[in-house]
Amino acid sequence: MTAFVGTARAAGDAVTIHANHSIAEDAVPLLLSGAVSSGRSGEAVTIERDDCGPVPWHPLRTVHTGPGGGWVSYAGGDENFRLRARWKGELSRAIRIGVRPELSVAGVSGSLRVIVRAYDWFGGKTAQLQVARGSRWQTVATAKLVKRGAAGQYAQTWGTFTKKLPSGLYRAVLPTRSAAPCYIAGFSGTLRL
Repeated sequence: MTAFVGTARAAGDAVTIHANHSIAEDAVPLLLSGAVSSGRSGEAVTIERDDCGPVPWHPLRTVHTGPGGGWVSYAGGDENFRLRARWKGELSRAIRIGVRPELSVAGVSGSLRVIVRAYDWFGGKTAQLQVARGSRWQTVATAKLVKRGAAGQYAQTWGTFTKKLPSGLYRAVLPTRSAAPCYIAGFSGTLRL
């Protein structure tokens, strides 16, 4: 792996940072890589993180460069966050990583319930119920979310869709405007009625 990143150069920048994707999801590693302009191995690079909310930029971990000045690491998060690399007083550009809340949808006595689990409450926000129409999803109902306690480390927010629904393939969605600022839009698995 060191040989692979050894070919990376910090073209025009003293230190760089890249991620293999922009959304942190369970079971999908978020791999980071970058390089320093010196091209030397053994250089200390500190990865810094800015979490959503009041916690300012802080060190996440320090890694060391391999041959050619490249480095690799990993990250993950429970809410949207930003990352940057620091080397010898120089900063890379910041990259943004989005995090989706966990959603589930289930039938309960003549209605459907969406449960949103995250490190934040979404009380008063709106969830959508969507049905598959060919290759697209169409919103057919909305529900106001209310706080419902916690499940372990997660806050739980629930909503109930009471509209009579025909047969079809459904999913619940927490749209961007309801998920922001600390999450990106999330969606449940599907449920066939």
